[in-house]
Amino acid sequence: MPLLQIDLPYIDPVAFYVGPWGVRWYGLMYLAGFILGFLFLRQDIKNKRLPLNQNELIDYIFYAAMGVIIGGRIGYTVFYNLAFYLQNPLKVFAIWEGGMSLHGGVLGVLIATIFFLYRHPKLRINFVTLGDRVIKIAPFALFLGRIGNFFNSELYGPLSNLPWAMQFPGISGYRHPTQLYEAALFLFIFIILLVIDRYRLKPGGNLAIFLILYSVGRFFTEMIRDIRFTGETLFGLLTMGQVLSILFLIWGLYLIRASMLKIKT
Repeated sequence: MPLLQIDLPYIDPVAFYVGPWGVRWYGLMYLAGFILGFLFLRQDIKNKRLPLNQNELIDYIFYAAMGVIIGGRIGYTVFYNLAFYLQNPLKVFAIWEGGMSLHGGVLGVLIATIFFLYRHPKLRINFVTLGDRVIKIAPFALFLGRIGNFFNSELYGPLSNLPWAMQFPGISGYRHPTQLYEAALFLFIFIILLVIDRYRLKPGGNLAIFLILYSVGRFFTEMIRDIRFTGETLFGLLTMGQVLSILFLIWGLYLIRASMLKIKT
């Protein structure tokens, strides 16, 4: 038994009600992430590092939000539970029941960015440069998302006898708080990106560093997730999350090769 018996109290996943509709903590974390993203990007506009006006930024935040939600849901459906959703196609729309893929969400934002630039052809900014600005604040939004997972008592790890192991409400045994491990990872990446952003890397630099740091961190945290959240390993070797992380790592290394991460003079 752990030296510190951390028995987490039950946290109602619904923060408050608006009439008959419950507003969940997880949804509030998403909302907070979008608001903070808007504030950070607006500061980039003031510093003349993002050639958008405020209306264009609001438009972009809307596209990005749709990219996160749609991409995250499709990613979860395709990567983690395709057989179930093929048999129950209407369940794809039941987002309130849970099931979002972070890899799918990242891809969704990038596709939304391409679509936004297509709808605004007169903007003096390309995909990679805008991606660098957006990815800088993504880790903090993802940090909030993992805190939301913690409140929901989901994405926890296997049984553990470590001193900080926790017993989640309704879940047997003391377990790795894997959500907090990933939250710490995202906070670390966020700080790293804030620091290196001062050096103004060539286009693709911020995006490459995010992809590499996240992929390596996620690969290892997958090892301490409960199997009900990772799914069965592929060929008995890797989880789907690890396979996707390897692909993201290759993408990040390609961006490094393309930009060489040289500091602008």
